[in-house]
Order: sequence, then structure tokens, then C-alpha cells
Amino acid sequence: TTRNILASLEKLLNRDVRIAGKTILRLSVGPYLREAYLKPLIPRICQEHPEVEIELHPMASPAAVTRQIENGELDLAVYAISDSTTPSPYMVSDMAELASFSHSVCELPMALIAPPGTGERLSSGECLIEDLQFIFPLRRDVGVRWARIRLRLIGVGPRVPPLFVEFPDIVFRMVEEGQGVACVMTRSVADRIAAGRVEVLDIPVVPMRRLLVRSPHAPPVARHVEKLLCEAFST
Repeated sequence: TTRNILASLEKLLNRDVRIAGKTILRLSVGPYLREAYLKPLIPRICQEHPEVEIELHPMASPAAVTRQIENGELDLAVYAISDSTTPSPYMVSDMAELASFSHSVCELPMALIAPPGTGERLSSGECLIEDLQFIFPLRRDVGVRWARIRLRLIGVGPRVPPLFVEFPDIVFRMVEEGQGVACVMTRSVADRIAAGRVEVLDIPVVPMRRLLVRSPHAPPVARHVEKLLCEAFST
């Protein structure tokens, strides 16, 4: 209707007024990194660059991130890929394309965490790893392929369909409460491991590599934010 069209136009105009004089920096980052790294940096970014406004975009697949970075739909993106010497054939093209735009890489040790006592149950034959519920801290649309790769790399074919929960802290709590096992960054659960709230299963997990990518079309200030994120990742 005409009223709806006018309302949409008004919203668009109001948005244009809101961003007048601002540099919108479009950043794709996952929920854990958003909470642990990006949020603490926002006050500094705003203080040093008051003209910048951060616009967060959801995570996407490596292929989608590559296209968005190439096309200038994203200015910065943080992503992780399997640091495997023998990646699956269908991963190679995505990894190569994404790596060609990367500006920083760091290794991420991974662990398969489980409720305390799970390792002993597995050793005694009381349960099998294939029968456990795997929980991945990702949205399903992004996580299905990632989960398939991770499970293949650790040599597990679960009989129970994986569960996807986007919030890492909820996944950690679910593992603590005995609802399943999860493949996560070791650092993200170091306190829970130290406190005995979860245990690390004796199953080797291939590390991940974190890529920080910047679009060739990104505004100059993106370099500063990129540098801050690199510094934060290295601490």
C-alpha cells in the first residue's frame, strides 16, 4: 500500500540521516569472538575514531565470506578453517580463495570436551563415542558443513544427529550438565577444565586457523580495527 511505501521510505531517510558523516564498518564475526574480543575494543575504537560505526553481520560459510569480501559487502571478517595437512577436496578452493584475502593467521588449539567421567566410561566400554550427542556452537546453516569436516577429521561417525546451538556459553553449560560433548577452542573453556567442570577427551583434534580478512574496498579505518583485533588475538 501507499502507506507502507511511505513508511519504508521514511525509515530509509531516517537511516541516511543517522549515518550522515559516519563511516560504517561492516564486520562479520562469530558470537564468541564478538563477546571476548570485539566488545572490549568498541570503546577504544569509538574514542580513537568517533566517525566510525560498527555494523555487525552474522557468520557465513567461507565461500560466502569470500564473495562478500571481494564484492565489498563486508569490510572485515574473522573466520576459522581447519588447519589440516590433508583437507577434504571440496575445502581446498574455499580455503585458497579466503586465504588470498587474509591479513592475519593464528592457530587455535581445539579440544573435545565432555562431562566429567566420560573418558572413564568410554575406556570401560560403558558407552561409545559414536553414541554421544555432539553439540556445535554454531547456527545450523553455517555449522552443518563445519561439523561434518570436524567429525571426519577426528574419525567419528555419530549415530545421533549433531545439535547446533549458536551461543557458546550455553553449549559449555550443556556439556557440564551432561547433555553432550562439544568440539571447541581449548582457550574458551580453560577455566572450566581447570575447575573440573568439563574434561578433555583423549581424542586428538586438528587445530583451527583463524583468518582475519579485509576487503580491498574497505575504508582506511578498517586497517586500524584490523590491527587492534590482531593484537587482541595474540594476547
